[in-house]
Amino acid sequence: MLRVDDHGSRVIREVWELYAEALARFGPVPTLIEWDTNLPTLAVLIDEAARAAALLDRAWQRIADADAA
Repeated sequence: MLRVDDHGSRVIREVWELYAEALARFGPVPTLIEWDTNLPTLAVLIDEAARAAALLDRAWQRIADADAA
């Protein structure tokens, strides 16, 4: 399946799902959300960053849970 993120709108669900899969496979890695065109409001940027942070938090939690087991 091809997933395209155009860097000019919010991250689409399929890209977030792919990112979650990558975190599950490779562990927590740095995240960069780019916006090349149609720069949104600060609230939208903060919301997208929060979504990425939540996925990273879950990835770190999985590691902590595995270490505790």
